[in-house]
Amino acid sequence: MSVSIPFVDRFLNLEARLSQRVKASDVIDRLHCVFTPFLLSLSVVLIGTKMHMGDPINCMFHTDIDGYGSWKEYFQQYCFVTNTYKYNSIAYYGGDYYIDHQYDTRVNYYQWIPFFLAAQMVAFCLPAVFSNCCFKKTTLKFEDVIKAAKCYGGAIGNSKKESKLLKSIAAYMINIQTYERSRTDDVFQAWCGSFLIRRKATIGYLLHKVLCLINVVFQMWVVAFFLGITSWKMGFIQATAIFNPALRNNTGFGVFPRTVMCHTEKSTSVGQEFGAKPIGYDFECLLPVNYINEKVFLFLWFWFLMLFILTACNVFCWFFVFLFPEFGIKGLFDRSDKKFEEADKQSYREFFSGLGVDGRLLFAFISIHAGDQVAVNIVEEILKQMAAKRLEKKEKDDKDDPEAGNIPDKISLHDDTTEDTPLFFKKSLA
Repeated sequence: MSVSIPFVDRFLNLEARLSQRVKASDVIDRLHCVFTPFLLSLSVVLIGTKMHMGDPINCMFHTDIDGYGSWKEYFQQYCFVTNTYKYNSIAYYGGDYYIDHQYDTRVNYYQWIPFFLAAQMVAFCLPAVFSNCCFKKTTLKFEDVIKAAKCYGGAIGNSKKESKLLKSIAAYMINIQTYERSRTDDVFQAWCGSFLIRRKATIGYLLHKVLCLINVVFQMWVVAFFLGITSWKMGFIQATAIFNPALRNNTGFGVFPRTVMCHTEKSTSVGQEFGAKPIGYDFECLLPVNYINEKVFLFLWFWFLMLFILTACNVFCWFFVFLFPEFGIKGLFDRSDKKFEEADKQSYREFFSGLGVDGRLLFAFISIHAGDQVAVNIVEEILKQMAAKRLEKKEKDDKDDPEAGNIPDKISLHDDTTEDTPLFFKKSLA
């Protein structure tokens, strides 16, 4: 019996390329969009191989059709592609066994499992596609900056290349913020633009996290619905049954019965000529593939549960970082190898406050992918370049107007003239 999924190999290649492209992510995101699809693809290959290379179903036939090999093969194929019935649908009446052919006793899922798991692979990649699109819509290209930061981290030790990359990253980030401030002269549009520019990526990323949570809950519900289970405790119930010897040894019990019944009919041309009814047969069949299905779905259900718990905790941590900048700054100080003076720490706090949530998100990704030391070095370089620009501007203003020297000795990454915009620079670290 052959069940093929033509697009699985192509999808795996696409998913591998996606995992390389989604750089603006943390470890939980990669569990969703990389590791979980990989587990699902392994399940597809495992179950599909059993269906293709082995015998997914074996039936015991009546003696009156033992001599008809073609009929035996036909009945076995028929029992696999149509539904079989659980043993608990068999009743005993007057010395004869009777099968109650009701829908709620059918085992009607095993033929579709490879296709079902393949659809789940696609579902787990969709939130990553959404977040990738959101990051591409921002002027500050997260993927490019993270990629450049990783290159800089790999070049540490090569003084010439290291210095060039560091200066380029800092200059790019400063120029992007300067460009966004100068896009419009309208006060209202400038305010709205500043709000969206500094929060667009963060809003998109938080929506991506929410989509991941919704997707996990939805997939757990879909698994239960696909298997015909109404209880949300599906995984716990099945695990209890596996560890219960009485239930484990009952091959016809539970969601994944190994022994089932199949009803089919055999007709002949002679019988049809005289209006005779087809001959009905009830076979006892063995579903070896259900032994694998049981373990795969039990593992996936608990994996989804763990993924939900980890994602919920991860969303809470990200909200904490966005709402309380001090939380992220303190972690950066603690994990960095550098020693900071208290005045330098204050400059860093003002710097991150002025960046806004999008800037803090970007530096969090740089810290995750390139390391805390790289993030600290980039911040220092930005502060140095801003100090140089500030000094150059002050010297030029002093030459043009000697009385214009009483300007504040601070620089904002956004707008120096807006009082409610946090200022982040006090002195040069050079």
